[in-house]
Order: sequence, then structure tokens, then C-alpha cells
Amino acid sequence: MYKVRLALSNSGNDFSNGLLSAFIPSGFIAGSVTSAESANVQFDPSTNKLTWNVGSLPAYTGRFSQPRVLEFQVSLNPSSSQVNQSPTLVNTINFTANDLYTNQPVNISADDITTSDVAGTNGFGNGQIIQ
Repeated sequence: MYKVRLALSNSGNDFSNGLLSAFIPSGFIAGSVTSAESANVQFDPSTNKLTWNVGSLPAYTGRFSQPRVLEFQVSLNPSSSQVNQSPTLVNTINFTANDLYTNQPVNISADDITTSDVAGTNGFGNGQIIQ
């Protein structure tokens, strides 16, 4: 089981209508979402799409105030074909919002999260599936 932590910071203007979407290939554990954000998160098990309705994200969030954080658990039951690999836990991560100063849309993508990104204590296996 892996705990995934997504943290949103904002070094510029105030954002509105913030929405983060991502796909969880398998193993999302319903009910594991951070309690402070649980009302803002939807998960569609038919598509494995997670949607976090962030709403407003004030300027300098993460610098002068705490970042907005979403944590949840993902369970992984690796197959033999994944030996010596780092399976993907979360992919196609996108954040969209409206910049309230420029009135322009914001669209940011993030790298996929694999087991090597959350390798755990002492880097055991460096996040790779071992035999």
C-alpha cells in the first residue's frame, strides 16, 4: 500500500475554479482521502479518474501559508511482469484554473507518480518490484 501526497502551491496571482484531475491505474482505496479535502474529491471507478475540486488557490499559497494538500492511499498487487519495474500509481495529472489578475486560463501538467517516487523507508527496492 502506498500513500500519495499531492501538494498545490501558487507563487503568483490568485486562482479561481481550480481543478486537479488524475488517473489511478488500479487500487485506489475509497475512504482514504484526507478528511479536510474529502468533500472536494470524486473518484469514478469505471474510468479510474480522480477529480479534486480545489476552487480558489490564493497567491503565495505554499509560501506564506500552507500548500493545499490531498493525500490518499493506493494499493498495488504487482504481477510477475512488473518485476524490476516501478509501476505507475498516478498518471495524467493536470491542474486547471483561472488567473484572476490576467483573466487567462491556467493549465499545468505534472509528471506521473510511480512507486520509485514513494520508495519508502531506506529506499528499499528503490520502488521497484522485486522477486
